[in-house]
Amino acid sequence: SIWNGQSFFIFTRADRLPSNNILALLADGATMWIGSDAGLLHFEENRFQVYTIATTDLAGNRITTLAKEADGTILVGTDQGLSRWADKVMRVIPETETYPISALGLAKPNRIWLGTNGKGVLYFDGNLWTTLPDLIMPPAQQIGAIAVDSQNSVWIAGVVGGTIRYVP
Repeated sequence: SIWNGQSFFIFTRADRLPSNNILALLADGATMWIGSDAGLLHFEENRFQVYTIATTDLAGNRITTLAKEADGTILVGTDQGLSRWADKVMRVIPETETYPISALGLAKPNRIWLGTNGKGVLYFDGNLWTTLPDLIMPPAQQIGAIAVDSQNSVWIAGVVGGTIRYVP
């Protein structure tokens, strides 16, 4: 639904959206990124653009989480890995292709934290993708949320099992 200041406009599959099931939202100025269980929608200037694995280099069609990096790059978490939208081009991040992404956290500088659905946490340090150090155990292998606070501490919540705070 879109509020124009006076009324709502409702968009559904009947309006050529890939799905009525919305899983993630990201506001980017006057642009809205919408993750569904059947692709990514980009809404700008009253127009939708739909991206799927059939039309672009998207890791998967089930969009589970979205985030915007400081340089304007959009990160698109899917059930089959992570994609990056930059300069109007979508690219899969190959190191993440086997990971069902469930949460995204961004830390400074250029650090990315990925929570997965059953495979724990994956971390990008600006150069390499790695899992958490063996001494740091996430509360569960199924991650529900990741948040990075103002001190760059990473909060990782399991779907069950609670939350941990990791200070890199």
